[in-house]
Amino acid sequence: MSLPLSAGLVADAGLPVTPVLSPDGRRIGYGRQPGGTLHVVTVGGPTRTVGEGRTPRWSADSRHLFFLAGGELWRERADGGDRTSWPVAARDFVPLADLATVVVLSPDPGEPDPWVWSEAAGHDRLRLLGVFEAAHGGSIGWEGAGPHPHDERSPISYAARITTPVLIVHGAEDANVPLGQAVFLHRALRRFGVEHEFVVYPREGHTIAERAHRLDLLRRTREWFRRLNPGRS
Repeated sequence: MSLPLSAGLVADAGLPVTPVLSPDGRRIGYGRQPGGTLHVVTVGGPTRTVGEGRTPRWSADSRHLFFLAGGELWRERADGGDRTSWPVAARDFVPLADLATVVVLSPDPGEPDPWVWSEAAGHDRLRLLGVFEAAHGGSIGWEGAGPHPHDERSPISYAARITTPVLIVHGAEDANVPLGQAVFLHRALRRFGVEHEFVVYPREGHTIAERAHRLDLLRRTREWFRRLNPGRS
């Protein structure tokens, strides 16, 4: 069966596991239940069953699908060949350009800091301090008194100019973007009298995963835009 990739496909499937679109837009990896069977849908091609797994992630070149299963990290070609696995326990992960290196979030919520796992490093856990901040902001906050490049890029630095109402939602255990950044923006918006709403979801990381929280986020977002754009309800 050949299926196009579309919002309708994702919506009609009723999937509790968030579908993940490949960077080239040609494939979607998804599962019908957490920890169940993963599938890959290809534009103009068949729907392929990958096997049991969770947390599907695509490589940057869209040629490989990564996922977690049985306490291991798996990697296989997008077309179904060349499958490899490593004994890496993780709550979540991000593949890097090197197909044998990933950024890992520990399965233990008590260890929120990510670390790098590399096949070449012999499974050594190399702590990843500030890599996300440096990658997105150009610098990290403990590199001296500054000025820092990340200050020039941060919306917090320009809070006095913000006039558009802002909805801030954040996971309490987000290890990619610390909750403190959202708190700081909230305080800045309150200081300058900017209309905003600040919501923190307990137990959530960088992705809102619990069903009740997802429903709340959808309803809250819908009501937010309905109130601000009453003519488009």
